[in-house]
Amino acid sequence: MACLGEHVPFRERYAWIEALIERRVMSFFTRKISRRTIMQALIALPALSLFRKPPAADPDAIVEVNGWILKRSDLT
Repeated sequence: MACLGEHVPFRERYAWIEALIERRVMSFFTRKISRRTIMQALIALPALSLFRKPPAADPDAIVEVNGWILKRSDLT
């Protein structure tokens, strides 16, 4: 802890305010949403990547598959 008159960085000086705000925000969410719902949402997040459209690939690009050097168009 710093002595009176000693320079204290801004973030350290107001860290207790940030903790209080974080606690209030988290308590708001836990009142509105159950822990179970939050965990289900976090578990489901990786599955969202399955619905993304894959990026367009150059058919003439050279790729390696299991040690084989192939043109991408040979794979389709």
